[in-house]
Amino acid sequence: MPFWLSYKVCVAIPIYKAIPDADDLTSLDQCYRVLENHPMVFVTHAKLNVEEYQRRYPTIGFVLFDPGYFASIDGYNALMLSREFYQAFDRFEYVLIYQTDAFVFRDELAQWCSRGFDYIGGLWPDVDSQGN
Repeated sequence: MPFWLSYKVCVAIPIYKAIPDADDLTSLDQCYRVLENHPMVFVTHAKLNVEEYQRRYPTIGFVLFDPGYFASIDGYNALMLSREFYQAFDRFEYVLIYQTDAFVFRDELAQWCSRGFDYIGGLWPDVDSQGN
């Protein structure tokens, strides 16, 4: 049985460019150091050249989706709301979506998962049942 099947949470890191910039690397390096005891995957598409990520972060895997999800902010938002995305992580109880504009200071994932929240993040816009 793969080691990650016994984990409660997976760290999913969306990437869309072949060469991360300095700010991305600072964030990714910190994530890699601090959350190293959790399974991590890069979320991207098959057309992206991921050699730099593979070289720098050899233990992080990849989960691939349709390239259209990475062509625009609207596409990315659609991925984050898609059943397909969450089905890719159905073996986990929780998924931390770690975007490279974040910076993690310490590993508190187990404590946050133990609280049982469905969502922790930015506010959702106020929409009615029709999506307006």
